[in-house]
Amino acid sequence: MTQETIPTPSPDVVHTTLSSGEVVLLHLQKRKYYSLNVTGAHIWNMLMSGHSIDEIGQSLTEEFDVTFDHARASVSILLDDMIAAGFLCHAAND
Repeated sequence: MTQETIPTPSPDVVHTTLSSGEVVLLHLQKRKYYSLNVTGAHIWNMLMSGHSIDEIGQSLTEEFDVTFDHARASVSILLDDMIAAGFLCHAAND
């Protein structure tokens, strides 16, 4: 995933935040769900707020004990997995 590409949720995906801070995504058309732990939920919430991949990575370094390179790589891996599963779609960064 490149910095110029910021994925957006598939129009068929709904989500809810659990009291534990985790997020559960449901793809209505595929009838599949995707569960995000607290770190994944942090990434999801920032993505939904329009933050770039670099901004999300930087935020993770402030919230968790990780380097920027590790955080950004983790964000890219998660987003790539979610795109492959159909929960996110590619969209150009405006």
